[in-house]
Amino acid sequence: MDSKKTSSELKSIAKGKMMGRYSVAMGALLLIFLMSFGCSMLISMILIVPSTINKITFFICSIILTLLSSIFAAGVARLFLNMSRNLPYGITDIFYGFTHRPDRILGAAALIYLMIVGCMAPYLILIFLYIGTNILALGIIGLLLGIAGGVLGVILSLRYSQVYYLLVDRPELTVMEILNTSKDMMLGNKGRYFYLIISFFGWIFLSVLSCYIGLLWLVPYIEMTVTSFYQDLTGEI
Repeated sequence: MDSKKTSSELKSIAKGKMMGRYSVAMGALLLIFLMSFGCSMLISMILIVPSTINKITFFICSIILTLLSSIFAAGVARLFLNMSRNLPYGITDIFYGFTHRPDRILGAAALIYLMIVGCMAPYLILIFLYIGTNILALGIIGLLLGIAGGVLGVILSLRYSQVYYLLVDRPELTVMEILNTSKDMMLGNKGRYFYLIISFFGWIFLSVLSCYIGLLWLVPYIEMTVTSFYQDLTGEI
C-alpha cells in the first residue's frame, strides 16, 4: 500500500519548491487581495446609505464576488502547480480561469457554496423565528443546529478541497465528475488535510503580530504545501 507523506514532509517539500520563487507568488497573491479588497470597499462606499434595497444589493454583490474569487482560486492553483512542476509560470497565471472554461469553475464553486449554505439554513431559519417569537427553545435548537451545520460545512470544505486543482488538471471532466473525483480523493484523507491546515495556525498568529507582513511569505508557503498535498494524493510526488 502506498504510504502518504506526513505534514512535516509536505512542508519540507514546499520549502524546497519555493526557494527563489517567493517574489512571483507574493506579487500574484497580493494583486488578488488588492483587487478583492478594492472591489469590496467600492461596493461598501456606493451602498453606504442603510436601506433594504442596498442591503439586498450588497448581499447579491457579495455572492458575485465570492463566485468571482473562485476563478482566481483556479488561477492560484494553476500558478502553484506550474511552480511545483518546474513549468513556466508568472503572475498572469492567476487569470487562467477567466480564459479556460470559467463556466466550469463557477458551476463547481456555486454547487459547493450552495451545499455549505444549505448546512446552515436550518440554523438561520430557527434563529430568525427565535428573534421574532423570543421562544427560548427555538434559540437553543437553532444554536445546536448551527454547531452541527458548521461541522458539516467544514466536512464539505475538506471533501471538495481538491476541486480547483482538478479543474486545472482535468479539463475533460464535467463539474459533477470534478466534485466526485475530489470526494473520492479525500476519502480517508480529510483528517490529514485538516491537521495540515491547522498546523499553520501558530504561524498565522505570529504573522498577524508582525502587522500582517509575515503573511507575504507565509501564504505562498501554505499554498505550495497544500499543492504538494494534492500531488501526494495523485501519486505525483
